[in-house]
This record gives sequence, structure tokens and C-alpha cells, in this order.
Amino acid sequence: MFARRFGWRFVELDAVKRSRGDVMKFDPGAFSEAGRQARVALDAGESVISEEFFNWEPLIALFLEPTGLTIQSPNFVAVRLDCEVEAAVRRKAALDPTIVRETHALIPQRFALLNEIMLDTTSAVVEAVVGRMVGALAARGLRLDEQPETRP
Repeated sequence: MFARRFGWRFVELDAVKRSRGDVMKFDPGAFSEAGRQARVALDAGESVISEEFFNWEPLIALFLEPTGLTIQSPNFVAVRLDCEVEAAVRRKAALDPTIVRETHALIPQRFALLNEIMLDTTSAVVEAVVGRMVGALAARGLRLDEQPETRP
């Protein structure tokens, strides 16, 4: 929704993982491939938003390396969308709830990015989350221009 609203390219790691075989399989190469897709979009003059459960610094580095960005780059902003475990289970109904709970349990050990924006999304609907994200990004000085809706 954010990408569509602002005309950004959305690079979803799960889509890359699906194209490479299995979304539930640990595949570090998927992070590099997603980074390459982001680089192509950046080279075309697009802004990019990517979504993934980045818990581990080496996976973040694998994603960022093809883009030429680092976690210290001024053009890189990390936004952590947090929620209570049962909200995650409801939202990820297509996944095994045990896996969702086990993954959620890793959050306290995750790699926390410097200056990341943290938004609790437990009770929020998507539109409200996007609105809060826009406000937080604007507060950091990021200029966001809404794109007109285009219908085929």
C-alpha cells in the first residue's frame, strides 16, 4: 500500500524466495537477489521499499550490498513494524502458527538497527500503519509525494 501510494518499487523478499523455491527455506541468496532487484529500481530513478523479517545483521548486509548502500547510508531508513505474537499469528494465517510463534520469539535477539523507526501495529489496520509510517518518515526529513491512482 505504501509503495503504491507513493509510486515506490516494492521489493518483497518472500516473492523472491518463492521464485527461488520455498518461502520457508533459509536462502541467503534470496537476500542478495532482492538487493539486486532494488539496485535495478534505484538505477532507474525509483525509490524502493523492501519488506522482510530482518533479524540478522549479515542478511541485512546481503540485501544492501548490491544496492551500494549500508546501514549508515543517509538514504537508508529502517522501519520496524512490531506487533504482539497473536496478532502475527492471525495476520499470517497461511503459515504454521508454531513457526510464526517461534520466529516471533527471536525478536528479543534480533539485530536492532541504529535510528530505526519502531511502530507497534498490533491493533492498527493497514491504512493507519501507512499513515504512521508516513508521519515518522516525514519527521526524519524524507519527502513523500503521493502518486495519483492509475486504473487500467
